[in-house]
Amino acid sequence: MATRHDSLDYSPDLFAQVCASIAEGNSLAKTCSKPDMPSTSVIYKWFHKHPETVAIYAQAKEDSGDADQDKLDQIAEMVLDGDLDPNQARVAADIYKWTASKKKPKKYGDLHRYMGEVDTIKIEHNITVNTTSLLGNIGQVIDVTPETKALDNPE
Repeated sequence: MATRHDSLDYSPDLFAQVCASIAEGNSLAKTCSKPDMPSTSVIYKWFHKHPETVAIYAQAKEDSGDADQDKLDQIAEMVLDGDLDPNQARVAADIYKWTASKKKPKKYGDLHRYMGEVDTIKIEHNITVNTTSLLGNIGQVIDVTPETKALDNPE
């Protein structure tokens, strides 16, 4: 019979098992509900007593974003096989997409930034806008295109 590990004694191996379960997409509550796992309160106490565990757990939570994304493939297959109503699938898919975007925003978030190199041309913008004139002319088209001039053109 499996025993519950509610001892406050930190076990790196047991903590690694908890984090592996989290990375596979299981919640902490579901992971800790298993008889061979510590309770959630023990995990939280480990966070306080062993600060290095926080970063390991955070990485496991981030990795679980990949598991959430993988579940989308399972949902699609279930719909195509006729095992899941498309409306239920849509709701589930939206939830998994949202959680993946929060857990792993650089990979699954809505905002993707270009991190490439930029040419070395410097551009100076001179923008002067009188806010009272803008507010007084609501509904009219106002040209606020900045004046630009190239500085230190490398040519």
